[in-house]
Amino acid sequence: MQQRKQGATSILTGSIWISALTLVILLAGFRPEHAREPGPAPIPSLKETFQNDFLIGTAINVPQIEGADTRGDSLIEEQFSAVTPENVMKAAWIHPAWNTYRFEPADKLVALAQKNNIRINAHTLIWHSQLPGFVRRMHDADSVKEYFENQITTVAGRYDGKVYSWDVVNEALNEDGTLRNSIFLQKLGPGYIVEAFRLAQKAAPHTQLYYNDYNIESPRKRAGAIAIIKAIQAAGVRIDAIGIQGHWHLGKVPFKDLAESIDAFAQLGIKVNITELDISVLPNPLRSNTADVNAALPRSGPPTGIRNAGDAPTANANPWPDGLPDSIQTQLAADYAALFKLFLQHRQQIGRITFWGVDDGASWLNDWPMRGRTNYPLLFDRNYAPKKAFYSVIATADAPEYYNTVETYTNPVLPGDHPDPTLLKVGDDFYHCGSSFHFTPYLPVYHSKDLVHWEVISRVVAPTDANAFVSDRPSGGIWQGAITYFYGSYWIYFSANGQWFSKAATPSGPWSPPIRVNTNPQTGNLGYDNSIFVDDDGKPYMLIKNGQKINRIQALGRDGQLTDTVINLDWINAHLQYSWAEGPVMCKRHGYYYYFPAGDVSGGQYVLRTKKLTSDSTYWERLGDFFQPITDPNEGFRRPNHISAPIELADGTWWTLGQSYEKYPDDDWSGAGRQTSLYPVIWEADRPWGLAPTTQPILKPHLPQSGIPWTSAQGDDFNKPTIGLQWHFLNRKATRNYSLTDRKGWLRLTPDSNRTHVVQKETDHYYTAVTRLELAAGANDTSAKAGIYLTNGNQHVTARLFANVSQIVFQLDTATRTIPNNAGKNVWLKLQRNGHALTGYYSRDGNHWITTGAPISSVDLDKTQPNFNSWVGTSLGLFAEGLPADFDFFICKDAFSPLTARGFANDYGVTTVSETGEKIVTNTSANGGWFMISGVETGDRQAKAITLTLSAKTAGNLEIWLDDLQQGKLLASVPVQPTGGQWKSIAASTKPFKGHHDIFIKYATGDPGQVMIRSLQFIK
Repeated sequence: MQQRKQGATSILTGSIWISALTLVILLAGFRPEHAREPGPAPIPSLKETFQNDFLIGTAINVPQIEGADTRGDSLIEEQFSAVTPENVMKAAWIHPAWNTYRFEPADKLVALAQKNNIRINAHTLIWHSQLPGFVRRMHDADSVKEYFENQITTVAGRYDGKVYSWDVVNEALNEDGTLRNSIFLQKLGPGYIVEAFRLAQKAAPHTQLYYNDYNIESPRKRAGAIAIIKAIQAAGVRIDAIGIQGHWHLGKVPFKDLAESIDAFAQLGIKVNITELDISVLPNPLRSNTADVNAALPRSGPPTGIRNAGDAPTANANPWPDGLPDSIQTQLAADYAALFKLFLQHRQQIGRITFWGVDDGASWLNDWPMRGRTNYPLLFDRNYAPKKAFYSVIATADAPEYYNTVETYTNPVLPGDHPDPTLLKVGDDFYHCGSSFHFTPYLPVYHSKDLVHWEVISRVVAPTDANAFVSDRPSGGIWQGAITYFYGSYWIYFSANGQWFSKAATPSGPWSPPIRVNTNPQTGNLGYDNSIFVDDDGKPYMLIKNGQKINRIQALGRDGQLTDTVINLDWINAHLQYSWAEGPVMCKRHGYYYYFPAGDVSGGQYVLRTKKLTSDSTYWERLGDFFQPITDPNEGFRRPNHISAPIELADGTWWTLGQSYEKYPDDDWSGAGRQTSLYPVIWEADRPWGLAPTTQPILKPHLPQSGIPWTSAQGDDFNKPTIGLQWHFLNRKATRNYSLTDRKGWLRLTPDSNRTHVVQKETDHYYTAVTRLELAAGANDTSAKAGIYLTNGNQHVTARLFANVSQIVFQLDTATRTIPNNAGKNVWLKLQRNGHALTGYYSRDGNHWITTGAPISSVDLDKTQPNFNSWVGTSLGLFAEGLPADFDFFICKDAFSPLTARGFANDYGVTTVSETGEKIVTNTSANGGWFMISGVETGDRQAKAITLTLSAKTAGNLEIWLDDLQQGKLLASVPVQPTGGQWKSIAASTKPFKGHHDIFIKYATGDPGQVMIRSLQFIK
């Protein structure tokens, strides 16, 4: 559904970068191939390649801060999104004397980072090494304590909001996981670490706080680090991440321990950073693997014999003084590639990867643990040129796994109108409900196992239950169905001339008849768009919204009614800061309550936070916009709002649903209604950000597949005694005018006057809807008509393809196509949507079709309309006028009609390009690529072959899969030959199938852009 342009797009390159605690990745499915040796072309950028995975950082030295290393500074600007100062923020440098602070170098670093939009990880507040001389000479605990408090409060406080994060405590552990016998342990006791974080949290509330150490990937030292984290958390103090330094040796990188450690730390609810990455290629002269700077060997020569008496390293200690052999370059590249593959596998848990130095010449390993050695541990050589290891790292970003498995999704995950979404997680299941307005039966409940694929499992309010209190008119009906769970029951609260709730033992129902929520003068009118927040102790609260300026919170009792006192938040929008501040939702994290009001129906989403649920505004902090700024020029869902309360998954990632109208500069689809997308939520120092909307693939939540198909309009063979949950009506009268029992296996629509209908949400811009109908026996004039129906919310803009006894008519507003009906009262009808072009057909037998004439433009139906399409998007279905009509079946996306390739709903590694005035699909990577067309239907007939309409420059291969690229069924492998610049249809047999399915088309590996696909069509 998204519109895409050819070529790579740089995402999130604006002023707000993706967080160092990024929990998800945004995958540019058409990333160019980077795995090549350096040449005249510009080298790729590390920070851009991994910008949606994690921050890429480097350690920065004084010449680089001062601008004396211009080539190094150029690399920093081009390649890195974060910097860590090697020395200028360490205590010996920044706090050299009791009452003396030397801020100038650090201030210059801040200015440099701000100029280049680079984040600073400040390093370090408390470390046993590189202490000022006056501290090393202290003997009494009081003096150490005073220094300790002054150092943290003064330095961290000065740079709060200017640096992104602080290494609060550095290297506090011995190799066995016990606390190092530092001056801080000796004088202040083991609680000094918790106290350091407490002081840092107070002095730098807007800065992330980290613990940093080397070798904590090893099991014993890892246990010590875990104990530190738990102690900090148990004290109610904030720790945002842990830093694994990553000083490793060639061929000895501890991959298994590293992976286990990342998982173990992440399970504590914090993120993991790799903070000082380098891989030494030289022999290790030490008896242990350590990165302790105090472990340097004496100048007189060690007992290991690796240094000679003349104080210069032996050949064994410094084997490559003039350059690194190709074989070692290759091994180094392999180690780095394996590391970054591991990092990408754990991208949801990793926030930052920092190399300890820009280039080999600046590495500390040249002089440690002995002077005079020539090491090559980084990605850039001494001439600032990228090494083979650099390209091996870049190559990992274009991972083959994403071309062979469905690891990503593209928005919207709930196409068509799904306004005001609320989201509930119970166990391994997710439930969604929102406003249904005048769609009846009211309030569909959607279920998912993976947050991407959704199915309707119940409808809460029956039309008969709504008679007394629900307005039966366009934009009336029911607003904001808030699904929740508390006190052992499922509840849905909703607004309809008052506030109501229904209860159920399971979300699939049955739901109890609605009960009105009582109010009182203190609470005031309960308004609309309310939601429910359940606190950590299980106590539920209603978030009350009435008019523009009233925002309140009140607890709920076990009977579902309001109780306790009102928490008055009317100050939130007293000056209309957030337009309407409507649809508020709440979540809780790290002791903070987060309150998310939406602006209004057209967009805007905001966030506030507090540690205490109180009316007192001084306890609350306004955090501003929730969504990060959009940088994807192709994005059509540009103003998301009315989010659901963000939820956390077991892996620590957070997610939310949000609605938006779809509109491009020259292509308006607002008539489709408020479609719903899934957004990762990123936390930065307890500040939430919704990932900026994008057309590009996003890594899906790490959840098991459920077998639920992609959300799409669904066909029906009308063989069940009750109508399918996908169907709805646009007024209550229509709910009385259908039958599934008058004629078994058929749907009968019986209008009592004018027109009746049964419809469902239109979910696609490309489809072919088919039905077979039979007009009533008495239908002998043109007043009795029946067929396929497209309509906006108030039914003022409609498209009808219908039959009467003498004609087939296709009509939208004043546009009309009329041809003779040579099929009689039993006729097949087909409505084809190709973007904004609608074409009608009819048939006697469903095999041979006659068009009604030239396509009709649906722009007037699809564009923005008064009252925002009367609050709901377009509906698609069946109608009858004058006399009854029977319908044998309904198919929305006919498998046996051409399926336009550009109508894909999910993809990776492909794009649409213009070719002879139309958009066609091709892949963009040598790894292949795939796209998925959702909801393809065969009805009760079986598909046995496929025809692909394509143009190929070279030979290749295409695979056709049913439902998934791994757990689905391979239908066909289709060899492709060059077509000489012509469009050709290629046929191939498939494994037989029938029903409702998602169809995947997968490109083989090879040069990208060689095979362009226009459409596919299955054959009976």
